[in-house]
Amino acid sequence: MEARFSTVTKYDEVLYRELMEKKKRKLGWFRRYYITISELALLTVFVIRSAVLEARGQTPGEGLMITLGVVAAVIAAATFWIERKNGPQREDRAVRAKVRAMAIRSGKAGEKEEVYWFEDHCIIQTADYAGKFCYTGLRRIVEEEHYYFLYFGGDRYIPADKNGFRTGRPEKFLKFVQSKISEKG
Repeated sequence: MEARFSTVTKYDEVLYRELMEKKKRKLGWFRRYYITISELALLTVFVIRSAVLEARGQTPGEGLMITLGVVAAVIAAATFWIERKNGPQREDRAVRAKVRAMAIRSGKAGEKEEVYWFEDHCIIQTADYAGKFCYTGLRRIVEEEHYYFLYFGGDRYIPADKNGFRTGRPEKFLKFVQSKISEKG
């Protein structure tokens, strides 16, 4: 029996980056602007404290309070501008670190995987592993810029590099795999 398609996929940074982007693992707004948020929280506490003292009839020193408030607001604005300017670089560093961590956790970093796609199953071969997957467990296929990700339930997936086809064409492969999903449903 001859395979309809065969692919070679290398587990490299590009693959893990696409996986991470698929899972939307990016920095949230709080992590981007946490210093500014902290400064604004302190400024809010400062303003509330001033209002409470004023309501009691006590004066904390009006000139000093106004000066400190303006300085705190200027510092918060400057910090926000710096965080906004440097945010993309910091986010990229965080993404690279997460990509490296994903690669290490997977245990497949740098490994090449050959997959032979038959009519009712696929065979995966690496330097130290060979396994067979039936398409009955296939749940969905996700197309990204450089890869197809075939999900078999849970976190189990098989990546297929669009540029790694030895046999067959990526467009026909996509139709083939989609037919396997629709056959089940």
